Parts: sequence; C-alpha cells; structure tokens
Amino acid sequence: MNALDAGTKELLSAYVRGDLKSISQIAKKMEQSYILKQSLTKQQKQELASILPEGFRHQDKGFHKRAAMLSHVADEGHSELVGFYISKITESCVSCHSQNAKLRFPHFAELKAHSSHHH
Repeated sequence: MNALDAGTKELLSAYVRGDLKSISQIAKKMEQSYILKQSLTKQQKQELASILPEGFRHQDKGFHKRAAMLSHVADEGHSELVGFYISKITESCVSCHSQNAKLRFPHFAELKAHSSHHH
C-alpha cells in the first residue's frame, strides 16, 4: 500500500510536468503490484482470498486494470486520457479506503458521520 501511495503522488507530479514516459513506468509498476498475480503458492492464494473481503478483491482488480490503461494511454501520448485515468485511479483509492480501511484512514469515518448529519 505504501508503494501505491508513493506511486500515486509520483503520478501527479509527472502529470503536471507532462512527463508521459514516467507516468507509463509508474503505472506499469502499479499494475504489476496486483497481489493475486504475485508469485504465491496455491495455499497462500487461498489464505489471502479467505482473508480479503470480496469487495476489496473486486476493487483492487479494477485499480490495477486502470493502472494498465493509464500506462497504455501514456505510451500512446493521449494526455487527455492520462488525466482521466489518473482521476479514476484516485477515485479507486478513495472508494476502497472509505469502504475497507476506515481504521487505517479514520477521516473517512468522520466524513461519513458528518455527511449523514443534515439540517
């Protein structure tokens, strides 16, 4: 997770500099970090699958798919789509953290409590 956080920050920095080559490289690393595609034994994959909530696995797979698309559009020089996929990656992070990691990111719990309080 820390590597993805650092990568997301690097993406934004590279984007505002117009550095599509770096964006492609960073996004490719993010795509390849998909945990269920790592060199795990069958038992390790089964244990991991039983621990992680189904929603997380689906969200994580989508995140890494978007990272692959970001790398592709950066390689192709489509700067308008680079911005689109960077925003989709960021949305993926926010969505997953707000649903699956409120203890690690307590501000999401505060935001939910605040948004449910209407006058």
